[in-house]
Amino acid sequence: MRSRTDVLRELVRLARPLEGVRAELGQHPWDSPAPLVILEAEDIIRILDRFLSHELSMERVEDWANAVEMRDDIEYDNDLVKEAIFDLANPVLQGALTIEMAKRWKERLKPADPEPYRPTKKNEPPA
Repeated sequence: MRSRTDVLRELVRLARPLEGVRAELGQHPWDSPAPLVILEAEDIIRILDRFLSHELSMERVEDWANAVEMRDDIEYDNDLVKEAIFDLANPVLQGALTIEMAKRWKERLKPADPEPYRPTKKNEPPA
């Protein structure tokens, strides 16, 4: 039997069909004293990219988000990630996933661009 952490990583990435991941997680105890993996914004962005490229249906994204949302062994990287999972898992409350919604979530989740490098007299290379 593979480790619970390895299977959770597959769930977070949706690296294989959800049914198989759920079945394998069913072989492990339900409760976890602490989170074993962290769901990051990049994980959600990858899922949304797969939706936008028509690799995943909105129903499959919802199923994935529900599978992630109900686990206490997956920690959210930040509150925005938590909010995104809630929205994706609850289309009746938050609205069905659309192309526009996926693009908005990608925009909100992507990391802020760092300030461009601007040389000053102090950090200019010598001539």
